[in-house]
Amino acid sequence: MGKKPFWLAGVVCALILGVAREGWARPLLILHTNDLHSHFEHSMDPSQGGYAQLKATIDRLRDEAAQSGIESILLDAGDFSEGTELFFAEHGDYSWRLLDAIGYDAAVFGNHDYLMGQKELNDLLGRVRPQFAIMGANFTMPWYELAEYKNLTKYIKPYSEFSRAGLKIGVLGLANDEFEYRWLVGPLTMDEPFEGVDRWLPEVRSRNDVVIALTHIGTAMDRELARTYSGIDAVVGGHWHEYVETPYMETNPDGVQVPVVQAGDHGRAVGRFLVDVEPGLPLKVLDYQLVRVPSAGPKDPAVDSMVKEARKALEDEYGKDYLAEIVGASDVPLVRPTEHRTEWGQVVADALQESAGAEMAVDSADLFGDDQPPGAVSREDLLLFYPRMFSLEERKGWNVWTTKAYGWVLKFALEQAYRQHVKFVFSSNFTFDVSGPSGKEKLSNLRLNGKPFNPLHSYKVALPEGIGRAIDEISDLFKLVFRSPKDTGTPVWQAIEHKLREIGVVKPGYGGDATRSSTMPMPSTRPGASPADC
Repeated sequence: MGKKPFWLAGVVCALILGVAREGWARPLLILHTNDLHSHFEHSMDPSQGGYAQLKATIDRLRDEAAQSGIESILLDAGDFSEGTELFFAEHGDYSWRLLDAIGYDAAVFGNHDYLMGQKELNDLLGRVRPQFAIMGANFTMPWYELAEYKNLTKYIKPYSEFSRAGLKIGVLGLANDEFEYRWLVGPLTMDEPFEGVDRWLPEVRSRNDVVIALTHIGTAMDRELARTYSGIDAVVGGHWHEYVETPYMETNPDGVQVPVVQAGDHGRAVGRFLVDVEPGLPLKVLDYQLVRVPSAGPKDPAVDSMVKEARKALEDEYGKDYLAEIVGASDVPLVRPTEHRTEWGQVVADALQESAGAEMAVDSADLFGDDQPPGAVSREDLLLFYPRMFSLEERKGWNVWTTKAYGWVLKFALEQAYRQHVKFVFSSNFTFDVSGPSGKEKLSNLRLNGKPFNPLHSYKVALPEGIGRAIDEISDLFKLVFRSPKDTGTPVWQAIEHKLREIGVVKPGYGGDATRSSTMPMPSTRPGASPADC
């Protein structure tokens, strides 16, 4: 048996003294990840991550704990599916199969885990039959849909229970219900997360020694959750891609300190959360650390083999030469427009506008994929930069859509969105000025092609399918404001490729004066957060 890590030595001594004094305290190791987004080979930073390396790191941490008699549980806080081109291999199956291969005990649904819609998700669950528990306490299936969507009913549970170290552990899953995503779950009724807590927490608490809330709702709501409810011992979260180096400690209504944690994104780190549990007493945090996963580190052979299978499946489906074909070049990095205007945000928005013959285009920065270095740009690079697909039967990704709206409606809607820090991206021909404090911004000097924006003109606006379908399906009110949503039939990837071939080489400053607002910036409100939910 090897030497115990230094962090375990002090913990073991403390536990021996604690057990001698109390007679019952039990250590438990909670390992957790979130927002993996199918980064099978490595994270957005090629020097970090990789599922085979992640599995090897997790196994090492589990083995180190086991040498001291400490049992562990492995959790994922959602968005393990859509996010890279490798998700498209085998209709999304590998994203789920790899979680089983890594050994996860439980995961919660993230918004990118149900974007394919209920029918394809039901079919996928029937094919994959995941061995890990998949949860969403705020999902409810209407009785009249139970037969048609039997796999959703079978596999999606509000909570799961585990036995570790003589303890009964309840894990309550809370999914993201943001309006721009929840329309996709179809017959599933997506409630507000706290409604799921109200419905299920009393039952989970009564049955278990420890209750962990496993969430994909963002750190702000995680902290509110910890403050609002008695009976939750810890919150393990996702959605904000935040690297929480030290747990947030929130005081619940009983005056108990509740830790809230999150482990970044893309498998760059594993949260190692060591706690001490004594039934009837508050959970005690013994140690917490984000353990980095270097891509040059040890690999688990079985998971590495599956990752290579996924790569081959992708290349077989699309054609290796097709994916590798160079379609242009860039003298600037391919950077997502999440914090400010970027050249590549403008390339995509301009591609949408021109391919649809629209007067302007609106996109969302949250829909972009991974940043990439400058140089030659292949088709696979475009798939990774905009990795969006609804139907996994349709292999060409999202299409370009159009809608119509009067100028005054657009100005009002965009001003409200700006105040909510929505990260829109606009075609280069649309500019405006912003003034006023945060949350009370006003838009002025709106111009299209250098001319004043006409409030009474009905503008044709190009959109990605995700926004176009949302307008068409979220509510009748949306269809009154944004009229005649229409699918052009042109894939977004094709539109971007056509634009890139036209440009040839993307140069610094593409898209106009960076001092004028063609992007709605996201204020830096998330300490340690990655800039996008993708």
